[in-house]
Amino acid sequence: MAKVRLILKLELGELKKLEDAVEELIAEALTRKEEFGKEAINWGDLHCTECKATLDERGGLGWYVLIEELDPSCPNFKRFIFEGLKKMGYENVDVILEW
Repeated sequence: MAKVRLILKLELGELKKLEDAVEELIAEALTRKEEFGKEAINWGDLHCTECKATLDERGGLGWYVLIEELDPSCPNFKRFIFEGLKKMGYENVDVILEW
């Protein structure tokens, strides 16, 4: 348990960077709305509201991001965020969308 606490404590700065990266991608998506077709997105209040570092059963580090103000079934938007984060070096990210 001490190892988990140490890893998570070391990752706190990285969580802020991850949140900033998601917000940057949301801002980019705002300029490319047409790519998301008729997906139900509240562009006026769309934000990353939660970021977490996760540890799997083998000790692998992962990430969780929650973006609110859109339908959870927006595949194009979810893929846009996931692929954007991957290009920024974030592997093993779980992107969750919620109203």
